[in-house]
Amino acid sequence: SLESFLSSIYKTVASSPSVSERLNILAYFGGLCKDSNSANILINSSLLHMFVSKLRGTKTANLKTHFAYVIGALIRHATFIGEDVPKTGIIDALTESVRDKSEVVRRKSMAALGELLFYIVTQEQEAEEGGMGRPSWYIPNGTITTIVRLLRNVEDPVTQHYAVKTLENIFSIGGAWALRLGTHETALSLVHICTHAKSEHVKVTASSALARLYRCN
Repeated sequence: SLESFLSSIYKTVASSPSVSERLNILAYFGGLCKDSNSANILINSSLLHMFVSKLRGTKTANLKTHFAYVIGALIRHATFIGEDVPKTGIIDALTESVRDKSEVVRRKSMAALGELLFYIVTQEQEAEEGGMGRPSWYIPNGTITTIVRLLRNVEDPVTQHYAVKTLENIFSIGGAWALRLGTHETALSLVHICTHAKSEHVKVTASSALARLYRCN
């Protein structure tokens, strides 16, 4: 049954002493996340809570990378994220991992955080336009500060690119979050990236983000 299958994955990832076994399970699990129906079930199960807990508690960079990847895949492919998901501490966990000393962990974590913020902002905008209550998400100031700092920190251009892409997506929606993130400082940072970044991909994304920022503000 599905319940016993998920239980076996939970037990292996949570308690197996073998790092390679857990990595294999996570790699396999990442494939399951690409189906929307499966992603909806998995992201709203106890597995997500365990993944978030492991992301925060694991010292091994390879494992942290895989946990961040799986969390990101679930967010990307799920079409429904329930009210219990914010209680897992997922935003704080991903924000902490964006500051990790491992470059790969930072990349996967920023990619996942960007997916989550885009989902949250989209849901809030839809709720506001539909006259419904706001979803039960809280985005701490520390998360916003971390993203804004990445605009100035070029020690890892890939992580910076994910941060710029996150802003581009949010500015395309507009609303309160676009105004909160679209500060004078953010605009200046994007201009600097447009003119000084070595990667053409980053320059193009920053230019698009800047155009969308001016359109909504």
